[in-house]
Amino acid sequence: MLSEADLYELITTCLGSVFSLPPRLATEKGKEEAITDMKEREVMYTDALTALQELLMQILLQDLSPDGLQAVFKHIEPWLSARDHERERATETTSKLLAFYLDKLNIRNMVAFHNLGALIGRVIPRCADPLPTVRRGAVESIYTLLCIQLRYEGFALDHRDEEVEFLRSVKDGLGQAESKVLLRMCSDIGKVISKRMPQDQVNTLLFMLFEGLGDQHPSAAIAAAILINTLVHIRGTGLGDQVRDVLGSTEISVWFGDS
Repeated sequence: MLSEADLYELITTCLGSVFSLPPRLATEKGKEEAITDMKEREVMYTDALTALQELLMQILLQDLSPDGLQAVFKHIEPWLSARDHERERATETTSKLLAFYLDKLNIRNMVAFHNLGALIGRVIPRCADPLPTVRRGAVESIYTLLCIQLRYEGFALDHRDEEVEFLRSVKDGLGQAESKVLLRMCSDIGKVISKRMPQDQVNTLLFMLFEGLGDQHPSAAIAAAILINTLVHIRGTGLGDQVRDVLGSTEISVWFGDS
């Protein structure tokens, strides 16, 4: 059994070795040789990413709990970076880990999914990412997170919530969406999340979205603003005395996002 420090080092090293691999670009070789080289590199990249994901799944299986999920995701989160190929790999890995978590989850005791708001808040801005693959992966991750929440609420694995299932149709339209359509879809996603988010998670989700206002991609930052507006509009009455803290956080995020 690895110690916590050894496990941390293992995950950090493996993620860095795979996610930081250069993008899959053509070489300067002859046409036929370049095609062969690209195919070989594609196989190598796919095998490396698959092996990494399987390793993370086995680590997650050792602590299949909200805390265990957070412990793995915190290593992936920094790779949602400015580099396109890193975001693609990080988003794909997140989506597959969440699907694995949902599939393996066995609810014996009622446990609160206490970090749902934090996890969704980190993923949401990627729903308006410049890359279609990242957008679809982000929506798939949010869909799975809400399905996990339903399981923790006591619903069976085959239960289908109409509002949550709506996200599947949204994901299909994110491939070639124009900016206006994309932002409208983000508003629709925000409505689903606002209705399904437990009240004790709303503040955490908002604070995560405030950090999204400083996202390096303008479309993602705008999406965070739209989602904040949607969430406050639908669930704002439950914020009570914490509205002042919420507004203060908004000022801080906007300040650092503009600097």
